[in-house]
Amino acid sequence: MYTVFIVDDDKYGLVDLKETMEWEKYGFCLKESFLSPVRALESILTYKPDVIFSDIKMPVMNGLDLIRQSMEEGYEGKYVIVSSYDDFQYAKESISIGVANYFLKGDMDREELLET
Repeated sequence: MYTVFIVDDDKYGLVDLKETMEWEKYGFCLKESFLSPVRALESILTYKPDVIFSDIKMPVMNGLDLIRQSMEEGYEGKYVIVSSYDDFQYAKESISIGVANYFLKGDMDREELLET
């Protein structure tokens, strides 16, 4: 089973993503969810989950900084951005650093999510 972390400063965003997927049905174990990207970074580097679903705009550290810092520290898992922002610049930057996919909150296609 693949392990999953979710990082979103909005508690409703966390709940929504937790409940959007039948994680176990598709071979995933939702291990942790974090409201703080700083706390998430510590756990990512310690536990090394297979996949991280992250919001992009968060206080203190945004999702792109979280991804960059974890990669610099040797994390080699996969990232998926789930954001309310349809800003092309965010999507472009996400792709340039190796994010697997970029989804808009409330507009996630389950099939595309599974394919990712």
